Amino acid sequence: MNYPLLRGLALPLWLAFAAAALACAPGLALLARVLGRLTRRPEPVAIVRLLYVYVLGELAMLLSPTRSHEHRLEQLTAFLRDVVGTALGSLLVRVEVQADAAAEAALARHDRPLLVLARHAGAGDSVLLVHLLLDRYGREPGIVMKEILTLDPVIGIVARHLPSALIDGAVDDPEEIHELARNLKDNGALLLFPEGGNFTPARRARAIDWLHRNDQPGRAAQAERLRHTMAPRARGVLAALDGASSADVIVIAHAGLGHREMPHDTTVRIRLWHVPGGDVPAGEAERVEWVDAWWARVDAWVAAAG
Repeated sequence: MNYPLLRGLALPLWLAFAAAALACAPGLALLARVLGRLTRRPEPVAIVRLLYVYVLGELAMLLSPTRSHEHRLEQLTAFLRDVVGTALGSLLVRVEVQADAAAEAALARHDRPLLVLARHAGAGDSVLLVHLLLDRYGREPGIVMKEILTLDPVIGIVARHLPSALIDGAVDDPEEIHELARNLKDNGALLLFPEGGNFTPARRARAIDWLHRNDQPGRAAQAERLRHTMAPRARGVLAALDGASSADVIVIAHAGLGHREMPHDTTVRIRLWHVPGGDVPAGEAERVEWVDAWWARVDAWVAAAG
């Protein structure tokens, strides 16, 4: 895909979209209120509110001069705070973070990098978790994202100002992930979703089928026992562990974000565990077993929390 050409077109197209959205603001707001009353659901109003917070936040970042890396981080933190706060407030969603003392201490110390392995399921969980790392813990997140997402002008800015590994989505691109992990700062936290995509039953079935077709019957049998998560894609995790050999690991599970509809009047629970770097096995096969065992634990927690 010709990304340089698409990026050249993306900014003027996005600015045209932003101008049209702002011009239509009164009509969209009225339409959302009418639909909300008819359906007795908050989603129409929430979507319109979120749209305008997003558009205005992106315009502010695009039009603001870049003074420093720290300034961009402050802008991104404020932008995500507005987006997440608007989404949660409009949908009456509460967030509860449960972390053991070791996880809280590791996230707060900022004296060594962290690898953050997170469940991927539900609308906006990546945004919520980046917000959590930045705003609550003051960590500079390293992000693995599909390169096509950088066609959004502000996501492109984020990719240039935060440590990022841009992948094509078809493979794990372990070299990119290895380099990202190797270059993490002491206050860095590499956010990685081992499942490779948001959980759906169809993707879960495809992951199990892939393991069978690639002569991994033991891992396939383990994956079949998972009900709320998918088998981790080991190559990306192994690359991150090799690249950041001195890093501790934070494992994140969450429950309350449905994969088919927006959450409403509910509580999203987020659970964090800490694994000292010295407790991560050294061998490749042992590391695959280790991450599979953690994903079985994540799956059990989601089942109990759901």
